[in-house]
Amino acid sequence: MSDWTERANCRDWPNPDEFHQPRGVGTQQMRALCNACEVNVTCLDWAIRHETWGYWAGTTEAQRDEFRRRKKIPLEPISDWVPTSARPPRPECGTVAAAKEHAANGEPVDEMCSRAVRDAERKRRNHRDAKENRETA
Repeated sequence: MSDWTERANCRDWPNPDEFHQPRGVGTQQMRALCNACEVNVTCLDWAIRHETWGYWAGTTEAQRDEFRRRKKIPLEPISDWVPTSARPPRPECGTVAAAKEHAANGEPVDEMCSRAVRDAERKRRNHRDAKENRETA
């Protein structure tokens, strides 16, 4: 039986790094590609159980995180049986994606990644506070 990643529409995408861009970058084009893919359901199942970063099966990291929380689905570590083609390159250290990857693999989160998480949380709080201030004004 052939590996499902060999049949995925994104298999020959010119720049696979585009699937691991900051939130909202290029997602319309990727969503169209994923929605037309014959292995979309298999890919989604894989992504919900294993992927903490990147765009998989037409879903963002945040969408998969929310789905896992609602359904109480644990994140499973990627095991040795996973085909190499299904393993994206690790995200660059010093990013939120890298911190998530460290945590998912049971690794200690280094200072650069911790700083990236703190910065992202601060930006999110500032955005939320600004939105609340606009709503109450």
